[in-house]
Amino acid sequence: MDLYLRFWFVLLAVGLVGAPSFARELIVMEKSIEIQRSIEDVYEFAGNALNDGSWRKEVNEIRMDGPFNVGTIFYEDAKLGSHDHFITYTEITEMNEHEVIYETTLDNPSYLKSHRIFEAIDSETTRFTYHVEVEEKMFKDILKLPVPKFLAKWAYKRRMKKYLKSLRDQLEVHL
Repeated sequence: MDLYLRFWFVLLAVGLVGAPSFARELIVMEKSIEIQRSIEDVYEFAGNALNDGSWRKEVNEIRMDGPFNVGTIFYEDAKLGSHDHFITYTEITEMNEHEVIYETTLDNPSYLKSHRIFEAIDSETTRFTYHVEVEEKMFKDILKLPVPKFLAKWAYKRRMKKYLKSLRDQLEVHL
């Protein structure tokens, strides 16, 4: 390896330069909650992003371009940061009877992955895990300023906690 590459790798390793522009800097967050409903009820409601507006308050509108299945594209319009209408397109990339994965489509400026996992605790209790991977750049796009990774993670985990409490309240009280 030539001297220039060694120097660049040392700077990268000690954090004096950022990763190359083609590398995604992901912020990974996960929260779980137990909901006093059957796994079928929780999956049917929380698995389908069409219902996100009822438990994620910033969602203005969400719609899908086909049946709830792999390959379906979702359009989400949300009030995020300084944007009254932050538009995101996601696609169901994987699903089975207890999991759904949504990932942003290639034409989005930033990457997002939402992995929703459902586990039956007993016949009337379900653990719902909301796992999110967000490209660090998305926080900058939303807030219009760079945010330290630890602060973005802390703030979004607090928001996730509110999401899950709202979801549990919806499912346990209203359905």
